[in-house]
Amino acid sequence: MPPLLPVETIDIAQLADKLEAIIQSSRFGPIAVQNHDQTVAYLISAPLYEDLLNTLDDLELASVVHSRREEVGLPHEIDDL
Repeated sequence: MPPLLPVETIDIAQLADKLEAIIQSSRFGPIAVQNHDQTVAYLISAPLYEDLLNTLDDLELASVVHSRREEVGLPHEIDDL
């Protein structure tokens, strides 16, 4: 997964004027959108967003596994399932 630090910062007023170019440059990393010198949003590419969701899902599954580590299973007959 690429780094999550913004590679570019733009003012919100530039967003509408240069939208296509800004979206294209999001392929290289997140873009911080600022309004009055405060970051109000981050623009990231679709593949990076999907990677983030997959990573969050993996972390949630790891948490479940960790919380169930000490559980003792019960024997079951295969025919009962």
